[in-house]
Amino acid sequence: MKYYPILDVGGTGIKGGVLTESGALLGDIVSLSSRAREDKETILQNLCGVICTLYQQVQDCNKTLGGVGFSFPGPFDYQRGISLMKGLNKYDSIYGVDLKAELRARLGKALGTPCSLPLLFLHDVEAFALGEMRMGLAKGFDKVLYLCIGTGAGSAFSRGGEILKTPEPGVPQNGWIYATPFGESIIDDYISARGLQALALKHTGQRLDGLALAKLAQQGDTGAQEAFAQFGNHLAQAMESFLAQFCPNALVLGGQICKSFDLFGGPLTAICRQRGVTVLQAHNTSESVLKGIFSLLRE
Repeated sequence: MKYYPILDVGGTGIKGGVLTESGALLGDIVSLSSRAREDKETILQNLCGVICTLYQQVQDCNKTLGGVGFSFPGPFDYQRGISLMKGLNKYDSIYGVDLKAELRARLGKALGTPCSLPLLFLHDVEAFALGEMRMGLAKGFDKVLYLCIGTGAGSAFSRGGEILKTPEPGVPQNGWIYATPFGESIIDDYISARGLQALALKHTGQRLDGLALAKLAQQGDTGAQEAFAQFGNHLAQAMESFLAQFCPNALVLGGQICKSFDLFGGPLTAICRQRGVTVLQAHNTSESVLKGIFSLLRE
């Protein structure tokens, strides 16, 4: 049996897990710092260290590993394994670095043997979409829109079991809605952690994160409740044209902020109900990401 260590690499943290050939998690998902603002060597050694931590869950790892997978935010050359992030306050120091070569070299030293394992890189929300489409809530739906709300508004579209990347009505280039004009700027400035923080500041006088704001709202704070209400209206307005033009059968939600969907999801749910769109909320976004990457590695 082969095992597949997979890393969901974000701007602040890395979540990793080992999947078996059947797609089951071996043990728990581990969470570690990404150290994304540090120098090149620190970032590379940190990634290698996470992989080695996952190796420890597998006996005879040199003989039983089928490959290692990574999800990364963009911009990124996923085919070649090269980060193109620059000026985003994360991973600047590995801009243009061949991560496949660098990680193989470090893994070879760590394991005491040359590393020739397949290394696969994938966009984080595309990985989420694949996980939900092939092994999760979206199975059985033909046309699906995926939305992860966290640092930004991550999105993907699928039809007939394929991820859509070419523009068509309701589907932007790569399936990424974040740069679509909205309000006074773009969707990403409104449907994101910073968008919610701006509303928190406006209505409570404090720049609270989503978790703190949710606790206030649940305690009956009217300012916090109003911030979520306005966020929900922005979300519904931002998504309406994509729902109208793409006409998905289902909308699958993920990301940290969507854990508080009951506080702001009413307007979007109402639009989806009118259009016959089933709204589904992922149980564990990171687990879906890991399973999406695994499904490609297994192929």
